[in-house]
Amino acid sequence: MPHTFNQRGKKYGGGDSEIIFEKCSYELFSGMTSTGKKIFNLLQKKGAMPKSEISNITGIKLTTLNRIMEPLEGNRILVQYCIGESTGGRKPIVYNINLCNFYIIGINISVEEVEIAFTNLKLEILHKEMFKMNYSFTPEKVLDYIVKSINKVYIELNLDFLSLFGIGVSVQGSFQFKSGVMHDCTNTWSDVKIKNILEEKLGVYVVIENGANAAAEAEYFYGLKTEFSNMTYIHCGKKFRAGIIVDGKIFRMLNNDENVFGHMIVDRGKFGCIDNYSSTGAIIEQFILKLKKGRNSIINKPIDEITCKDICEAAKMNDELSIEIIRNAAILLGIGLINLIQMFNLKAVVLNGEIISYSKIFYDTCVETVFKNIKSKIVFKRGGYLKEDAMVVGAAAVVIEKYLEN
Repeated sequence: MPHTFNQRGKKYGGGDSEIIFEKCSYELFSGMTSTGKKIFNLLQKKGAMPKSEISNITGIKLTTLNRIMEPLEGNRILVQYCIGESTGGRKPIVYNINLCNFYIIGINISVEEVEIAFTNLKLEILHKEMFKMNYSFTPEKVLDYIVKSINKVYIELNLDFLSLFGIGVSVQGSFQFKSGVMHDCTNTWSDVKIKNILEEKLGVYVVIENGANAAAEAEYFYGLKTEFSNMTYIHCGKKFRAGIIVDGKIFRMLNNDENVFGHMIVDRGKFGCIDNYSSTGAIIEQFILKLKKGRNSIINKPIDEITCKDICEAAKMNDELSIEIIRNAAILLGIGLINLIQMFNLKAVVLNGEIISYSKIFYDTCVETVFKNIKSKIVFKRGGYLKEDAMVVGAAAVVIEKYLEN
């Protein structure tokens, strides 16, 4: 039987009794044979199918397949899902992964907020919690909130009846805490420290990845469904955070920094990078600079209260200055994308984040810039398949892909 986890009365933090997951299904899944993982991976990605189809796709003989699948059924990893249509003989049994016995916890930690998602093995969200960062938070307090949130959901949803598949964490690539406030800068509070503290508090193995890489994995395996071997996921916001998949594997930047793409130079004369021209802050800065030089806009707010969303909304109402600023920012992002596409022979690009959700003009201009300079077929996806959940679902995805060694 698969490992389940037990509730212990250990107290820490605020003194509340917290759940410590003594064991989860890490040993069960990581200990599967390579062929067992291959079958699980097939059903998890492609969906339910009879043994004859599994055999045809994997090239595993039915007699061998029966032997491999027997322990997977015994451990309730695979289940007999339904009866299929007959092709002339007896109706076949259709097999699927067990969506009712296991769950995954995905945690996304960013400067603004923390998201915690409970998903099934298909990465469908069963429940999601979220809390905003504030000025009183220390690293320890953030992790305390995470553990208490997991504890609350565990009790409310009666998750002691299920088995934990694993916990994955996606972390914004560079941050530190100063005077109790999380800042977006050099990473002094490392991913390793987050991993170690959570493993100590929860008593389970934790898989950790930067946010853009996690989102790229989720979009690649569960959105694009591995249709393209090379793709990128780019989060467009205060910074440009990129995760790149090459030949089905994460391509790790220097120091695993997800902001390397944002530092790409797109204006040689000023040595200006993408972050300096196309981020939310850069758009606001350029807009205010033009206002101070006498340009007009329909935005009727004090200068220091103008947001990127305000500018994008004004552009939808044909505000000339807003459209100009947004288009210029998008063109420079497009130039950076052209370089990235050519360097890695990318076939698919997922653009997500605040600017993409705020402005179709920004997205369309960026894509147009790319296609004016690259004639090969590139698939673009606005917002991706997972939309705002890409990084928290990605955190859950990295657990599965770690176990399956994808």
